[in-house]
Amino acid sequence: VETLLPEHLRSGHVALRQAFNVIPAKRRMGAEREVKGVARDGTVLPLELALEPVVVDGGPHVIVVALDLRHRHAQRERISSVMDAASCTMVVVDAGGRIDFVNRAVTPLLGYTPEELLGRPVEDLVPEDLRVAHQVYRRSFALLPDVRAKGRSRTVTARHRDGHGVTVEATLDRIDLDGQTGVVATLVDLTERIETERALAARAHELERLNADLEQFSRGVSH
Repeated sequence: VETLLPEHLRSGHVALRQAFNVIPAKRRMGAEREVKGVARDGTVLPLELALEPVVVDGGPHVIVVALDLRHRHAQRERISSVMDAASCTMVVVDAGGRIDFVNRAVTPLLGYTPEELLGRPVEDLVPEDLRVAHQVYRRSFALLPDVRAKGRSRTVTARHRDGHGVTVEATLDRIDLDGQTGVVATLVDLTERIETERALAARAHELERLNADLEQFSRGVSH
């Protein structure tokens, strides 16, 4: 069976196969990580496997069902290209709370490259003092039957790579990830908006002070 594997994986697979034969167990499709197979022409294929131990003529055998993932990968790449074109940051989180995808907009917002974040807990993007509470909120959102929570925006603080907080507007939407419920979080940087609002508030306060001074001066002149 090692003929169907890339050459550099063959020797290691022998030990794995022997260990499986000692304690054979059914493994459903999607339960294991992605593996690599090789076609007759040498093309390396991404595969997902299901294993079914059976007895044939009194001896143990294994039925292996292999699913070609190339179409899924191509579709994922198309979706990734669309999401990378977005100006806002989009983070896809799987059912276990780990980052499954993040677009390129995360770099100017939070300082990470997408590759640095893949597979990491989403709580790494949450301020340390809020991480425990965020785990509870994340699990509650996944189980919440009320669809009104879908698409609701909240102003929250995200953790930058260097540790400082970034105020963002977060919108959460449920999505299906290979049969399990995941979440896509859309993050919009509010830094510029907050600075503009502060500048306007300061300007308004200054105008109020000038108006008060002018009113006091007018009263003095009138007197």
